[in-house]
Amino acid sequence: MILQIMLFALGFLTASLIAVLVLPALNARARRLAKKRVEALLPLSLEEVHAEQDLIRAEHAVAENLKDQEIARKNQAIHQKMLQISDMQSTIEDLQAQVAELTKRLDAAHSKDTSEDNAKLRAQIEELADRIMADSKAKQTA
Repeated sequence: MILQIMLFALGFLTASLIAVLVLPALNARARRLAKKRVEALLPLSLEEVHAEQDLIRAEHAVAENLKDQEIARKNQAIHQKMLQISDMQSTIEDLQAQVAELTKRLDAAHSKDTSEDNAKLRAQIEELADRIMADSKAKQTA
């Protein structure tokens, strides 16, 4: 039983010794990989920093230029719509003037027709009245 405990302890100590011998190599590798990862994220020189800033400025300028072009297109479209609205308003005013003129002419023609019709009706009424009187005289004499 003591032999088994001693063999177990010897195996544990041997594994620990191997781990202590291998651990610095693994630690160095991990440190080297982490350093490469950080260096890849960070710029290496001042020129790279300036290049990144210039890239950001250029991207912003392009985006701003695109927005300005879009605003110019929309302003032009608005201007064209306003011109169309102005043309339509002038057309509406012309048509309203024509409608007013035609209404005046229609009213004038209607009043003229009414007075002529009234004169014709009066003449017919007088003729009928004369006939009725002539008939009533003829019946009285008969």
